[in-house]
Amino acid sequence: MQQLILVILLILLILVFVVFFVFFKFNSTFSNIKKKYPKIKYIFTDKDKYSNYKITYGEMTYNGIDKLYKSLDSKFEYFLDLGSGNGHLCLYMAEKPEIKKSVGIEIVTERYEFANTLKTDNVSFINDDILNINIKDLFDKPVFVWWSNLCFSKESIDKIAQKLLSELKPGSIICCSNPINYKLHNKKKAQMSWGKNSEVYIYKLE
Repeated sequence: MQQLILVILLILLILVFVVFFVFFKFNSTFSNIKKKYPKIKYIFTDKDKYSNYKITYGEMTYNGIDKLYKSLDSKFEYFLDLGSGNGHLCLYMAEKPEIKKSVGIEIVTERYEFANTLKTDNVSFINDDILNINIKDLFDKPVFVWWSNLCFSKESIDKIAQKLLSELKPGSIICCSNPINYKLHNKKKAQMSWGKNSEVYIYKLE
């Protein structure tokens, strides 16, 4: 009888340990997400505020942007991230010695507010629709542009692409996850937050 009680107690202890471990693991993972994206709750609760825009959030990884950048024929002093989210990509690119100015444009205020707490001398963020911004005022030389446009409508892609093509300096590079109406320079596979081999379309302005 005593042995049976000991076995039952042992099983209960193991179950308590397993439950505690799973609970701790979940909370640890969630804490890490909150540290990386402290404003993440707004992605889910404020969608009505941006009902006219596609605000689905995914990121180009550091490995992905490195692969793209290294594949280019030339290096750039300026970097532009359209839909810069929490700003990590702008900060990462600003660490490259040749990058003198890294700009992120983000329409979602909560993402912008967090990113803006991380800005440095050569990194800045703008909270606005790209269609309201005069790109010529931001850059006086060719720019390396990353634009995550996978969830954009064709109409939005056409409008933004036309703006970029008309206002960026010749020699600028536009990299995006959906094609635009311009002569394709190259195509590459790059790692995104949603997949390891996502297609990226590369355009060189003439």
